[in-house]
Amino acid sequence: GRLELNSTLGSKSPAPSGGHLYFMVFDDERGHWKSIRRRWQISSCTEKKEYASYVTDLEVSSSKPESQFLFHIREHIRPRFWYFTF
Repeated sequence: GRLELNSTLGSKSPAPSGGHLYFMVFDDERGHWKSIRRRWQISSCTEKKEYASYVTDLEVSSSKPESQFLFHIREHIRPRFWYFTF
């Protein structure tokens, strides 16, 4: 499948520097979403990234307030449920 993500910086204030905005994709396998969702509130960002099926660091910049990202998702074994989060 194809996932298109459009983002717009909605503030006139400069974007914070030094931070990261991650887009994470989890599939429904036991070692991915089913494991991390139970500990979502207490897990670190690093732990969440370890359990994700796919992670990308989205660049947010005041000099580029609008961005477009395109992702391709392929299922190999069977159809899956997918979970998306930032």
